[in-house]
Amino acid sequence: MDLFQYLPLLFYYLFGSIPTEKFYKKLPKKVINNLGPILSKSFFLSISDFFKGLVGAILLSIFHESFSNSIDISYFQILCSLSIVVGTSFKIFNNFQGNDCLPAYLGIVFILYLPAFISALIFFTFLVINIKKVILSSIVTTCFIPVFLLAVVPLLSFKVPPFSIIIISVVMPWVSLFYNRKNLKNIFKNN
Repeated sequence: MDLFQYLPLLFYYLFGSIPTEKFYKKLPKKVINNLGPILSKSFFLSISDFFKGLVGAILLSIFHESFSNSIDISYFQILCSLSIVVGTSFKIFNNFQGNDCLPAYLGIVFILYLPAFISALIFFTFLVINIKKVILSSIVTTCFIPVFLLAVVPLLSFKVPPFSIIIISVVMPWVSLFYNRKNLKNIFKNN
């Protein structure tokens, strides 16, 4: 196995690390003020991170054909998906400070298994409306996706999800908990 085959992992990490906050700061203030909550900073960052996951998942097949003939596509999807999520949450261009991993993760889930994306989006919206804490809603949604894939999908007789999305969904709650560990401490101190 050639080391060159793992070059996409670095590419995905760097792609996830693109500092979209700097693009937001360069937007004209008149446009931001006119659009108000539609173009708030958190919404802008969430949408840009979602598109990072979306574009990254689309490019998975291209990179797999070009770089990794000996690596199974499932393992390649797992490694590249986790690289882009880690890049989004721990940006090398921003002193390893990043954004929540849920939007990038949902972009990947959107491409790999659409029913999980739809259910996660509905579940996240329900949680935000009811508990009014975005961070907690994000963590719980990240933990909900493996439950949906492993319990709800077989009960509803949906199409079997790919192996890669199951593994990614089992790993992602741990990444989310690690990234949000300080936020969780603050939430529990305030309650």
